[in-house]
Amino acid sequence: MYPGIIFQLKLNQLRFLINNRYSQSDLISFDGWTELLTNLVGDNENLIYQLFLEIINYHKDVLVGLYFTEIFGDKYISQLPSSAQALYENNIDHIKMNYENKILQLKNPNRDKFFWPHGLENNDLKLIYTKESFSEMLDFFEKNNPDVIGLDCEWKPSFGTEDLIDDEALKAKNQRPDTLQIATRKRVFVIDSRDLVDILDENELDRFAKLILFSENMLKLGYDFDQDSKKLFHSFTKFKHVFFEFSESVVNINQVISDLEKKWPLFENNGKNLKTKGLSKLTESCFGKPLDKSECMSNWQNRPLRKEQIRYACMDAYILIEIHDFIQQRIKDLNIEYDYTAKSSFF
Repeated sequence: MYPGIIFQLKLNQLRFLINNRYSQSDLISFDGWTELLTNLVGDNENLIYQLFLEIINYHKDVLVGLYFTEIFGDKYISQLPSSAQALYENNIDHIKMNYENKILQLKNPNRDKFFWPHGLENNDLKLIYTKESFSEMLDFFEKNNPDVIGLDCEWKPSFGTEDLIDDEALKAKNQRPDTLQIATRKRVFVIDSRDLVDILDENELDRFAKLILFSENMLKLGYDFDQDSKKLFHSFTKFKHVFFEFSESVVNINQVISDLEKKWPLFENNGKNLKTKGLSKLTESCFGKPLDKSECMSNWQNRPLRKEQIRYACMDAYILIEIHDFIQQRIKDLNIEYDYTAKSSFF
């Protein structure tokens, strides 16, 4: 592909990310945003200049401009239009006063308006990056035999640039999700579904399939899980002959809600929130507050993941169990005959 086309595609991504942050800061965290931008521009000086141009010249944000000079240096400031240079120079001394606290506020905004699943307060969060930790996770499932799990995947946004990759092996790996989250009532696991799967032996994979993927002893919950499942297929191609059945065995909680809402007032006075799709709004309908989705758009190929990414990943899987419990209670309260908990096995 021609370099000029690649540059234009990346410039479009750059502008999208910057405009997204300034228009919807709740949907992308400061750390996630800066990671994606830094990764996107790399060492391309033209893209780095465009980053400063967008932030200082168009969005008049001297504070964030100063933050990026710590990463890329300040030589790009002198290349900006004279009006942007003047804006920067006239405000920089004031911005430098209490600078660290100002950046800290950007990194840690008040999140009280968002819902945090109560069951996660004392839940054990486990990162699964090694064969040993993977085996320990399987031991947990074998010993505890959980009745319900929440499933979710995360991956780094590509912005349609997959075709720019010449390395076929890397292109194939990018079809996988970067993480697979499996939540139980006692513990949530965040699995490296991008790289770890390449070093697992067949016995470990078979055990994973029997205890989790194709288990007949647990209810598997997802939210609009079809895309997650399509990507997860590329992590576990050993089971490609039955993977469709795994996908079918996952109960999409959004479909359950849709079916129930057609006949019964599941949310009483809060049903209006469902006019806006999404797990966050569904959580608000159930519990009165939306989910914090600010880490959704971040670099999930980070190793190690940031603490905030881990919390977000665990939350997205675990909240499905709490919503399931909410639905079960409402079914009981309304005396509804509706069962979505039938379990089946294909392995």
